[in-house]
Amino acid sequence: MTPEAKDRAFIDATEEVELNDWSNRFGVTKQQLRTAMAAVGGRATDVEAYLASHITMTT
Repeated sequence: MTPEAKDRAFIDATEEVELNDWSNRFGVTKQQLRTAMAAVGGRATDVEAYLASHITMTT
């Protein structure tokens, strides 16, 4: 699937490129991103809110 066709509202944890993109976007490590996703699921807004309240983001 092309990046344009992907639903950018959700993070696909099975795609390494997605994990890299979102971890860079949120300014966290991939492990921190995975931890957030384990806690709240893959919806990007939920992950961002979790990270904001639990982890100091660098961006």
